[in-house]
Amino acid sequence: MSQPSGLQLIGLIPGCGYGDSACEYAAGLDSLGHSVSWMPVRDDSADLVPKATATRDVQAPINQQMSRLWNRNIEPEAFLLDVPPHRWHWHWLEAAPKLRPYCYLTWEVDQLPREWPEPLNHYETVFVPSAFNKNVFEAGGVSTKIELVPHAARQTGAGDGSLELGAVNDDDFVFYTIGAWTSRKAMEQTIRAYLDAFSGNDHVALIIKTDDYNQ
Repeated sequence: MSQPSGLQLIGLIPGCGYGDSACEYAAGLDSLGHSVSWMPVRDDSADLVPKATATRDVQAPINQQMSRLWNRNIEPEAFLLDVPPHRWHWHWLEAAPKLRPYCYLTWEVDQLPREWPEPLNHYETVFVPSAFNKNVFEAGGVSTKIELVPHAARQTGAGDGSLELGAVNDDDFVFYTIGAWTSRKAMEQTIRAYLDAFSGNDHVALIIKTDDYNQ
C-alpha cells in the first residue's frame, strides 16, 4: 500500500476523547512532515466547524498548530475518518468517492453492533488502538484490512516527575477515577457521591486524574 500524498483528517471537535485524539494524530503527522488538513465536525452534523469554535478547547502545546491545519488547502489523496463507529461512515464514502477511505475507531466492549461491518468493509483500512479492538472487529465481521495503531501520546509541559497523593494511608481503601472534567464524565457527581457515602472517620481515599485546561 503506497503512502497517501495528502490527508484530510475528519474528527470530532476537541473536548471529547475522539476529538482530542484526532488533534494529536493530526499534529503528529504534521510534525513528521506529512500534508494534513484537519476537518473538525460535531457529532450531529458533518458540516465543518468554524475555526474559533474548533480550536477553543485544543490544548496549549498544539493550539497554534491545529489552527494552522484547520481546513488547510491541500490536494488530498485520502481521508481518515476519526469519529465514533456509528457516525458518518456512509456519508464520507459518498461525499469523497475519489479519495482513498480510511477510518480510525475505538470500541470498548467485546461485540460490535450488527450494522457496523457493512460500511466499515468499504474502507481501505480500519485503524484501531489495541489488539483487543482488532480481535473484536475481526470477530464482528469486519473483513477489510485492520491495522493496530496505538493512541498518540499527548504533548505535555515540563514537570519534576513527582507525584503527591496527599494523606493516603497504607490501610485506606482507595477509589480511583480518570477522565476529562466534563459533564459527560460526571466528575463533580463522583466527588459528591464519595462525600455523601463516607466521613473523615472512614479509612478511604479518592484519587482523581483529570485536566484543568478547559475549566
